[in-house]
Amino acid sequence: MPEISVVITVFNEEKIIPELIGRLKLSLMSVTPDFELIFIDDGSRDLSWKMLKVAAKEDKRIKAARMSRNFGQHNAITAGLQMSNGNYVVLMDGDLQDEPEMIPLLYKEIQSSENEIVYVKRINRKDSMLKKFSSQ
Repeated sequence: MPEISVVITVFNEEKIIPELIGRLKLSLMSVTPDFELIFIDDGSRDLSWKMLKVAAKEDKRIKAARMSRNFGQHNAITAGLQMSNGNYVVLMDGDLQDEPEMIPLLYKEIQSSENEIVYVKRINRKDSMLKKFSSQ
């Protein structure tokens, strides 16, 4: 059983998948070599799915599943949670708005507290006013 499972929802993210995987691996290796990355492609129309399949073949810690169409982030997260085996599970979007470098801090926090859930909240967003409004 892996120590940490990271469930990542992906929709048309082909341009950042290599960076995302690299940053995730680097961040997780600073905590434990025992992790799994679970990518759920929520019906991408670009090369995201092909890239994830290749990554999964190259690294046994990577799992990839594809929704038959775009069912939405919540359904993709549910599918990823069903596939996860880790003692701890991290949920994140595949667009790198959630920084993989926060995972070691989250892990340290959950290890040093009696909390069952920890999360990060951005205080200073660099998004447009429209994005900030719609996120609330």
